[in-house]
Amino acid sequence: MFPSRAVFKVAARHEPRREWVDLKGLIALIAAPNGPNLIERFAYRDLGGIMKQKKIETHKIGLVGQAPSRRGDPRKPLAGPNGQKIARLAGMSYDELIACRRKHLNTHHSGKRSKGDAFDRANGCVNAGDILLDWRVERIVLLGKNVAHCFGFRDVPFLAEIHIYGRRFLIFPHPSGINRWWNERRNERRARQLLQRFLRGETVSAWVPKERPLTPC
Repeated sequence: MFPSRAVFKVAARHEPRREWVDLKGLIALIAAPNGPNLIERFAYRDLGGIMKQKKIETHKIGLVGQAPSRRGDPRKPLAGPNGQKIARLAGMSYDELIACRRKHLNTHHSGKRSKGDAFDRANGCVNAGDILLDWRVERIVLLGKNVAHCFGFRDVPFLAEIHIYGRRFLIFPHPSGINRWWNERRNERRARQLLQRFLRGETVSAWVPKERPLTPC
């Protein structure tokens, strides 16, 4: 037997979304004598691990963004293109994304500045404190350096994981298209891999400050 076209739809899109996988075809491919080689040659590299991957437990995950876009709805954090990009990188559906805890540190768009949107850090620090008090989640993704700063994480590299406050944090690049970090294809590949591992509860790379402790606002 040879896998149906639905299996290769995953390879074509390079997005390992579970709802696109034809499991009967995948099982047949794995059972074939040359199955593993065919998977590596024709399909997305992570396809063979889909059935083994831990399901993302959305009730244990929080996502913290900077602020809604100028046209965004303040009541629906990460409901626009940035949220869709995060869902794609995380390998989850958009419904799974909005099932996670979500919040913007600035609840309204604060206007523009020379290099992107303005950000009210004082207000962001207050809301970061509220998140630490109110959220009962294990893993929190902080989207951008401004957001990380409000939680006391200064000079922390992107994609670093921090264990503190009884939780795990991932410092993730802001998903906006104006962020030049995303211009490097290898950056996006690494971000995809580490974000998916983090959301499944796997350890990414613990970060320890070298010179000074983490500093609050």
